[in-house]
Amino acid sequence: PKEPESNLASMGIYIFSTDLLLETLREDAKNPESSHDFGGDIIPTLLDDGKRLFAYRFEGFWRDVGTIASYHETSMDLLGSEPKFDIFSDKFPILSNASTRPPAYIGAFGEVDDCLVSNGCQIFGYSRHSILSTDAVIGEGARVIDSVLLPGAEVKPGAVVIRAILGENAVVEKNVHIGSSDLNKEIAVVGNDVVVERGEQ
Repeated sequence: PKEPESNLASMGIYIFSTDLLLETLREDAKNPESSHDFGGDIIPTLLDDGKRLFAYRFEGFWRDVGTIASYHETSMDLLGSEPKFDIFSDKFPILSNASTRPPAYIGAFGEVDDCLVSNGCQIFGYSRHSILSTDAVIGEGARVIDSVLLPGAEVKPGAVVIRAILGENAVVEKNVHIGSSDLNKEIAVVGNDVVVERGEQ
């Protein structure tokens, strides 16, 4: 809205009495005018019914990652010498899921600058300010900048990936360029198991 009533938002984390929640959901399911949404229907119904509700004001790092742009921006917030959210903080560390993959490997001509690199990655090209998930591969002469590579994503030799999200097991073929450093353009997205070849958009 142009003039919001508050700068507060729901984080979408709720704790309910089981019986109350089930009863409320059953009643909501019978209502043809309900969109069956927690924030739009369930919580307002409980308020209207005079039920006891409490809110916890959270002061830490939080982002709504409901869009591709916000997911990408939040991922980039984890990087840098002073990240907006420090996953290495002693007070609130974020631990990755233990993986039985080999350690990451950076080849003789591989270069990594300001990246989070997971187990099983093989880097023979260049990566800057990016998140490289388990088993991601960057081929020789390839460049990955300001991007997120999900597990198993591969950027073949000579390819360039800028401001993009590559899905699981996605492949960007040799010498293909995707994405743009132009901040006015949308984030490039390659879906899971998709192979991007030359000439494709």
